Amino acid sequence: MSSPQTSDPHSGDSGSARYGNQPRGVPAPGYRPPDPPSQPPGEKYPPSQQPPPDEKYPPSGEEYPPPGEKYPPSGEKYPPSQPPPGEKYPPSQQPPSGYGPEDPQYPTPPEGYDPKKPPEPEPYKPTPDEPSTYKPADSKPPRRCPPSMSCDTSGIDKLKCENEGVKAEAAERAASAIPLENRHKAFEAARTAYRTERTAAKTSVDALTTRLKDLLDTIECKVRADRRPAIKSAFDEVLACIRECSETADDGVPEDCGFTGEQWTTDRIAGLRARVEKVEKHFDEKLATEPEALKGRVTAVTKLVDDLAKAKDVEPQDWERLYVQALEADWRLKTVYRPFDDANKYQDDLCRGLTCSLEGRGLLAKLVADKTFEDCQASARRTRCDDLRKNLVSETIAAVKQPSSVAEETSTGRP
Repeated sequence: MSSPQTSDPHSGDSGSARYGNQPRGVPAPGYRPPDPPSQPPGEKYPPSQQPPPDEKYPPSGEEYPPPGEKYPPSGEKYPPSQPPPGEKYPPSQQPPSGYGPEDPQYPTPPEGYDPKKPPEPEPYKPTPDEPSTYKPADSKPPRRCPPSMSCDTSGIDKLKCENEGVKAEAAERAASAIPLENRHKAFEAARTAYRTERTAAKTSVDALTTRLKDLLDTIECKVRADRRPAIKSAFDEVLACIRECSETADDGVPEDCGFTGEQWTTDRIAGLRARVEKVEKHFDEKLATEPEALKGRVTAVTKLVDDLAKAKDVEPQDWERLYVQALEADWRLKTVYRPFDDANKYQDDLCRGLTCSLEGRGLLAKLVADKTFEDCQASARRTRCDDLRKNLVSETIAAVKQPSSVAEETSTGRP
């Protein structure tokens, strides 16, 4: 079969098989321009080299003399520039004193100029190429499979797959409907209860702060002065380790929910589901239960202060141990509202947790629908291919008899 004709200016007989496709405006390697045309008869010089009127060219290798002068004798050329009459250059060929760069007729050379060093070439700047206007020949339309089908049934497969995608999305939304409704109820209950517990906690915390200050001062006086810095340093070191523990780290809900600023595709459904579930876990276990947790922290620190007040009056006392217990009570009292500075900060986080859960579940439902549609389309294609393999002979005979099938495409040059 002969090669199909092409309009590609870089193919054919222009040498592309030997040198490869060349960019526009650049000659191919080995290119030689055509010889110049022969001179017309009766002319000695080409038009571009005709001498001016009433003048003659000097002998080869010589230059024009100044006006009013004649050519020097044959074989001689003008000598280099001569010094003024009556003066001669020294053997070193240097000009006499007062005749050189300091003379006003000579411009001052730039700084760093070296007459023996050749000038550096300018950097190469290629001329930008014009955009190519080459357009390949129109490709053939996609081949129908099986080729014997004169009625295209791919639309039926697509409609079926779209219906399956809708069903998968509906099932995903239905599975998360009840948990989302429960979170909505928890949101309404928690934001009301938190304000009540926060008000009660403030009254208790203010009273405990005054009591603990007096206890801490009394116990600290019983501890040797040279031991206090070591005890405080060790206590701070333990607190730093507690803050680094993963069990106590609480990242909260990010401003972007942790997933809204990314592009999600069907192959990342598992990763998206994990992020959504992390937000929901924080909402269920931290945010929705914060009112009760705040009440429990106030109760716990109240017990620490009460036990400390009783222990200081019991003999004999371990004052260093009581000092550490007082430091612990002070730390827990200062962090009783953690990590919310006020009620508004808590409600903002509570609202973000709920809305991120809702948005994440909607995004998951759409991705599940897309994945179901893709799997369905792939399954339909495998079914058609399996049918071709089982009925290879009958499909081939049908393709030969059908004018618009593969047989016609092959005759027009399609592989």
